[in-house]
Amino acid sequence: MLKDDSWKTRLCSYIAESETAQETIFKYCKTTNRWFAFKNSMRGPRYKESLNDYLNYAGDDEKRNVYFLSDGEFKRRIVCIGNEIEHVSLEKETSLSVFVPGVIDVSDCKDAGFYVFDSQGCTGIRYKCIGCEHGVIVLKKDA
Repeated sequence: MLKDDSWKTRLCSYIAESETAQETIFKYCKTTNRWFAFKNSMRGPRYKESLNDYLNYAGDDEKRNVYFLSDGEFKRRIVCIGNEIEHVSLEKETSLSVFVPGVIDVSDCKDAGFYVFDSQGCTGIRYKCIGCEHGVIVLKKDA
């Protein structure tokens, strides 16, 4: 093991360039990093609506922790995070850090609305992504 953190950069670069590595990680961690597109624009999840109910409405009921959803033209984007298994901690009233195992590329999610689901269902609060590094996505309440 290298003494500095350069191995993390090399590992992330390898994973980013290797579809096999990505598929293995996503399968092992039960996460997904792809958009599901729909013909019609979609509503966001309702307050206390369960992730399963929302995904059944949206048209995909596979069990994963992160879902990227959009209308067919990618004009309306929604990212749902289920935190039944993940560690979610509120740092401040206005920001939220979500740790998701595996590699999640949110580079094309800047205009997406993030929703967090807990054991009671959707928190009903829409977030925007303000950063991501080494698997930690930092969200801020959408104004």
